[in-house]
Amino acid sequence: MNSNTGWSKMAAVVVSTMALGLSCWAIACGSATTPPTGSAVPTCASAPLPAPAAAADSAASRAELVTSDGGVRPAASLAANAVAKADSASKDARESKEVIANAQMRVKRLVLTRGVKGHEPTAEISTVSSGPEPLYAFVEVENKSDDDGAIVISFEKPGTKTGNIELKVPAKQNRWRTWGWSRGVREAGSWVVVVRSIGGRELARTAFEAS
Repeated sequence: MNSNTGWSKMAAVVVSTMALGLSCWAIACGSATTPPTGSAVPTCASAPLPAPAAAADSAASRAELVTSDGGVRPAASLAANAVAKADSASKDARESKEVIANAQMRVKRLVLTRGVKGHEPTAEISTVSSGPEPLYAFVEVENKSDDDGAIVISFEKPGTKTGNIELKVPAKQNRWRTWGWSRGVREAGSWVVVVRSIGGRELARTAFEAS
């Protein structure tokens, strides 16, 4: 009786030990695939997927801005357009000012002379000796415009042009006196001294003879 009871106890211990071993094996195997209670189950890989090469290159090569109409424009393109518009506006303003100044300029006197003293020609001449001695063109000009203008003086004969002297004419001038000179009249013949606006419009001319 006592012998049977002892064998029964030993069998129970062996069965319990085997059951415990199987339980530990199940837990160990399940831990590799089943997260512990309370842990978050990741729904995607922690590292972001790389962007397509074309999209990455495009994003790296330009910055984009959202416009007022909801569209997207490259920032570099917008900057280039702004610079182009500013340059165009500046050019238009300069050209407009020149047109106004030129349109309202009028030459009152054009005198050919060998010298200027006290803002007046020393003597008016119509014949000169060709050579290196300076020849002056004295000009009295009116500019009624609100903008500065300019004139260009040249000494010309067929096939020859010398001088090309650009002179500023300030705004709002009723009697602006200025002059330019040249040593380029070195050939005998019929010459003219011509005054033009900066835009090329002829304002005055006078003829002279060089011997």
